[in-house]
Amino acid sequence: MAITGICPECGFHSPAQNRRCNCGYDLDKLQTDTPPHIESHASQISPPFGDSSLKSDDAQKEGATVQPEPTPKSYLHRHWTGELSLAQSYWVNMFALGFGSILLANIVSGESVNESLWNMPKLGALTVIAFWLALIAVQIWQWVGVWRSAENYKKSNGRKVIATLAQAAVVFGFILGSNLLVQTIIPGITEMTKIVIGLGDYGGYTVRVLNQGTEIEVVGGMAFGLTEEVERQLAANPQVRIIHLNSLGGRITEGQRLGRLIQSKSLITYSSRGCLSACTDAFLQGSKRVLKREARLGFHQPSLPGMAPASLKNVIAKEKKYLQSLGIEKNFIEKALSTPSSDMWMPSPEELLKANVITQISDAAQFARVP
Repeated sequence: MAITGICPECGFHSPAQNRRCNCGYDLDKLQTDTPPHIESHASQISPPFGDSSLKSDDAQKEGATVQPEPTPKSYLHRHWTGELSLAQSYWVNMFALGFGSILLANIVSGESVNESLWNMPKLGALTVIAFWLALIAVQIWQWVGVWRSAENYKKSNGRKVIATLAQAAVVFGFILGSNLLVQTIIPGITEMTKIVIGLGDYGGYTVRVLNQGTEIEVVGGMAFGLTEEVERQLAANPQVRIIHLNSLGGRITEGQRLGRLIQSKSLITYSSRGCLSACTDAFLQGSKRVLKREARLGFHQPSLPGMAPASLKNVIAKEKKYLQSLGIEKNFIEKALSTPSSDMWMPSPEELLKANVITQISDAAQFARVP
């Protein structure tokens, strides 16, 4: 006779009156005491409806559900939404960070830009563009966060004076930021974009060897890459002792780099047509500086689109110190650096000779003739 027990085949309970389990197993074989191996087998059988059938009655009655832990908000997000304290938003995120941003802006917009960056002009220009765009994003984040924090401060404390002062500071910062945007950032980004896409190269340049490899001529703009080209030509023609500079100017940094190369090679600089603006930075580094009587040297203040007034002042001071180191007369320097960048001062060869800007006026007989 079958007894109530657990079927060793399927693991389900079977009533005592059943002689066979639903799975077909002969229940008469079951003994009064369930063998240990059957009990162990039954304990390993998963419930037919999964883990959900094991929920406690209380949990099922209450309909309890497990809620995921909320994701912590980032510091940047909390400032943006005004959740930080007004003191932290204003003094740390706007005042302290804003002061640092101003210092960086002066560096990027002026002569303190690391010159090594311009060994790869496009990379340097992209770096400057990225900085300006990041600065715009940071300023917007600062203003919005402080404004919202001030609004929350009014609601929670009911004191409007401190919050209103903070918002007034935001308005003042917005005015200053707009001025920086118009006068510095937009012109700066425009100029850097021209460099990236290859515009504004001042008409290009030509470098050629003259007089059986003893002279070299530069014609055209002081564009990026000129110094490297001159250096290659000098390496291929080590007997070169004179460099002709006939240029309307161009990139200040390129004129200065070419000047250092000329100085390192102790070359004589000569101009038969004219050397203006950034070209003079290279010309003045000649061991001897010779000018054809009909030619002119042109001077004015250095400039760069987007250059801040404070940075321009520093550039002029540095240029003044450099010209003084060459032994050029003080009055000449003052006149040259007081001429606006939109104008050009071209003194006579006699004035240049008197001020020690050139060392000789030539009739061009001792130099290679150029067409």
